[in-house]
Amino acid sequence: DDGMEGWILNRYMILGETNKIKLVKLESNYSKLKAKFSSIFEENAEIKTENKKLSSELSDTKIELERIRNNYESLKANSAEFLTLRSNFEKASKQLSEQTQKATELEAQVSDLEVSHYIKWFLAGSGVLFVGFILGFSTKRQRRQSSLL
Repeated sequence: DDGMEGWILNRYMILGETNKIKLVKLESNYSKLKAKFSSIFEENAEIKTENKKLSSELSDTKIELERIRNNYESLKANSAEFLTLRSNFEKASKQLSEQTQKATELEAQVSDLEVSHYIKWFLAGSGVLFVGFILGFSTKRQRRQSSLL
């Protein structure tokens, strides 16, 4: 390395790395792996905590889902009755409006009939009165004429 040249016996030579160099590399790798292991161990603990939290949330969500499903089924069963009631209500409302219209028309007819009834009786009464006046005048004139003669 420093530019010097030297000689050594073959028996002291080895092919490849020495144990000391291997030990240094292994210790370096070991320290790196140890640091990595501690970070992975911490990450694993965090993941376990998060997993427990998510499992708890999942069980709560399943319970909520079951409650919602039960409510949905109940609503679905009750909605069939609601649709029937709604249909009946619409029919009844339509019939009520028709009956109200008929009642209004009949009230108008009754009112017209009452007016015409009153008019008939008024005319009949005035006719009787008129006939009475005519008979009265005709009988009075005949007496006067007969009494003056």
